[in-house]
Amino acid sequence: MIQKRTEGHVVPHKQGGSVSPVMEHKDQLVAIFENQRDATLAEYCELLFDETGLWVSQSTMCRTFQRLNLPRKKKRSAPAKPPANESNS
Repeated sequence: MIQKRTEGHVVPHKQGGSVSPVMEHKDQLVAIFENQRDATLAEYCELLFDETGLWVSQSTMCRTFQRLNLPRKKKRSAPAKPPANESNS
């Protein structure tokens, strides 16, 4: 009723949040990722800060990687060991 009185209509307001500030620097973040494939989330936060001056949390960095479909897992430097034989007969 208040909206009808003040604005003259009852059309709902736009929903949704704002765009993450990290997405404004996504090209720089992808370049950082390509150069430092084995960095941790904390290291990516520091590298982004050094490059852009924008400080983000590890959670924000994780969500950004998910949005950009960038893998977060490190690659193994050595092949995986075969599973041990559990039966000792």
